[in-house]
Parts: sequence; structure tokens; C-alpha cells
Amino acid sequence: MEIERLDLSKIQRYLVVNTYLIYYWLHDSLLIIEYITSEIDKKSFYEKIRNVKVDGNAIKNRNTACFAGLDSSIREFKDKYHKSPLFITIALSTKFFNEMNSKKLEPEISDDELDEWIDICKKMKLIRGLYRIRKHGVFIFATIILNILNIQELFLSLATLRFIHEEPFVVRTMLHLINDCKLDMRISLLAALTLSNYNSEHSIMEIEGGGWYRRKTAEHSVHEELFDVYALKKFFTFVDKKLGKNSIMSSKFNLFESIRNTKLQLNTKMKCVPFKKLWSSKTTEYLYGDSDT
Repeated sequence: MEIERLDLSKIQRYLVVNTYLIYYWLHDSLLIIEYITSEIDKKSFYEKIRNVKVDGNAIKNRNTACFAGLDSSIREFKDKYHKSPLFITIALSTKFFNEMNSKKLEPEISDDELDEWIDICKKMKLIRGLYRIRKHGVFIFATIILNILNIQELFLSLATLRFIHEEPFVVRTMLHLINDCKLDMRISLLAALTLSNYNSEHSIMEIEGGGWYRRKTAEHSVHEELFDVYALKKFFTFVDKKLGKNSIMSSKFNLFESIRNTKLQLNTKMKCVPFKKLWSSKTTEYLYGDSDT
């Protein structure tokens, strides 16, 4: 089996420091994107990003910890400009620091890794409405078209893109499992989240025993944890259909409600298998079949 190609040295999980900083702009003109990207360079990214000035109809988020304030930012835009924003652009860094040595800059997510991972996530419908990704040095700016998405689709897209910034090891583990170990891409998502997701509270799926501190090693997880194929199947049953009805531009927009309705808890104990069984044809048949048992 291709599991023999598994390289535990390529599967890591630890906190990436100073990454719980999210910067985004709501805007109605793509010209603003050009202005934003032209003002950013490699020197002191966060200082530069805080001080970016934009022309035209655009506002920058106030809550930089996460996307919790997005609904209020949309209302602020509508109150200020008397119309809805057409785009959201988020800024992400592809370099990150090891929590054990904050002076050590880890290797950045490469352009090839980024492009392949984005393509895989688009195929799985986890990223939708993506207009473009602009690379600028070690930073990327992802622009999403707002008025073609509903609330759940927007949450999935933002949370998935945030992996680049907050959970780069999920990206790397997925690519290793898909490319080197020939594991199905959906099953690779489940495995990567279980093995490498450090903070499941910001994830698209919550992991039992998750939260802010998941310190089990990859080797421990591979040999001892169970992988919930049932929750994965339910998640993609949800993702594959048209999600929700409320437009993000409606007055009822609430990202927290969207998160509660979208995220699923892994390890429901309904259909959990050990790591080596993820390559089994029976697991794949169950995931893509009609039966829930």
C-alpha cells in the first residue's frame, strides 16, 4: 500500500506564533487591490499592512483576531457608502515562526505548494468565488467575489484560505498524503486535520480534544487516533449541495450562526477507522457511496 511512503518528518503540528492576525478589506473596485498591493513590501509586513491607505470605497477590518467582526464590517461599509461591498481581499503571509523558537523563520509555503493546494481545495468546493490570488513577495492577497456567495460558502472559503496563514502544516500534510502516499484528496483532508491541525476552533471541522492546544505528535496520532470517515462523509454531503439561502448582504447576516451551521465535530464514533484503513477501498467506497452505515 502507498502508506509505506508515509514520511513522519513531513507531518508536523505546532502553534505558529503571531499568526492570529487577520487583515482584510471590503471594497467595490478592483483598482483598490492594485493600490493595496503596490504599497506592500517585505519590510515589516504587519506595520505596513496596518498603515495601508486606500482610495475609493473600502474599509479595513477592526477586529484582527479572526473573521468574527466581518458581519459588522459589512454593515459599516453599507452605512458609510450606502451600498454593499462587491469584494473581500484578505492578506496572508506564507512565512511563519516556530513557537519553540520565535526567532527561527520556517521555510515559506512555496508557490508550487500554494498553487496546488488552492487547486485541490477548489476541486473539493472548499474555496468558492475566488477572483484571484496576487502574490507579493512572501505575502498573498486573495480576493473573493461576495455577491455570488451565501453565508456558509463565504465561511468555508475564508476558513480554508486561512489555513495558509495559521495552519501551514495542514497544507503540507495534505500535499504529502495526496502526492507521495496517493491518498484520496477528501480523505487526505480528514487525515491532515486530525494529524496537523493545531487550533480546531478556527478550522472548517472541529476535532475532538481540539481547541487551542493539540500537542500530540504525528507519530502518536498515526498509531493511536481514529479517523472519523462518517463525519467526513456528512461534511461533504453538506458541501456538495447548495448551501443555505441567506445572502451575505442580507440584514440577517451572522457569521457565527454560519459557523455553527457549517462546522462538524469529528470523532462522532459512528464510523471511525485507524490510520492504515484510510487507504482501504472499503473506506473510499463508503465515503463516495450512498450508505451511511
